[in-house]
Amino acid sequence: MKKRNKIINTVIIFIAMGVFLWHETVYALRPPLQCSSTQRESMYQPYKQHILRIHDLLSIVSRKETKRKNIKAEIISALQSIQRDSFPLFKQRQVEKIARLKKLSERLSILEHLISYQIERSGKTEFLFNGTHIAMILESSRSEAEIANIIKTLKSLGITQGTHIALILQSSRSNVEIKSLIKTLKILGITEGYHIALILQSSRSEAEIENIIKTLKSLGIIQGTHIALILQSSRSNVEIKSLINALLKH
Repeated sequence: MKKRNKIINTVIIFIAMGVFLWHETVYALRPPLQCSSTQRESMYQPYKQHILRIHDLLSIVSRKETKRKNIKAEIISALQSIQRDSFPLFKQRQVEKIARLKKLSERLSILEHLISYQIERSGKTEFLFNGTHIAMILESSRSEAEIANIIKTLKSLGITQGTHIALILQSSRSNVEIKSLIKTLKILGITEGYHIALILQSSRSEAEIENIIKTLKSLGIIQGTHIALILQSSRSNVEIKSLINALLKH
């Protein structure tokens, strides 16, 4: 048994080699903050003035009265001024990432929506997204309506962690595809949000994902983390099966 487990781990490392799994990003993802209604009122209302300031700055650029590079420092300053619980919502790297967005003026309404988005959890109201999540979501090309619809779909399917939602929103899958694939994954026993998010980021079709998961389980690979890692590789079902069988024979 120990030998088999060692072989399986070797297979996973070999197949997943070269796959980027967002490790640095995930470590930075903090759980949402809990707060009372009084705290919420005082915390998230002031951010609007900073977003308005960014809008005004970008309007100057759109009128060709100045260049974007000339207002970058002011945009960064406005983003740094957005606070939650008396602390900056965004870290320096996140601020710079948002400030570089080419279509930032079109993303400001989404920024406002994500900052104030709240969820009921265990009888308490929490902000769903932290600065890391928001910066990740703003990088996607999805519209505000599409983002809102996908968040609603994910919540209905039990995906309620900001980390997982942000990762899924960065994928290119449509709302319909996301809903269908998550239901299929749950039927196949993949229920942990992070594993689902990683699998949704792959470019594989639902049918291909289903076939590979069945193949892996038939070969003794049943852990969600291992399955998600292998699905993020570019190997076909036939290649995966052949490689695992070859390694298990040794």
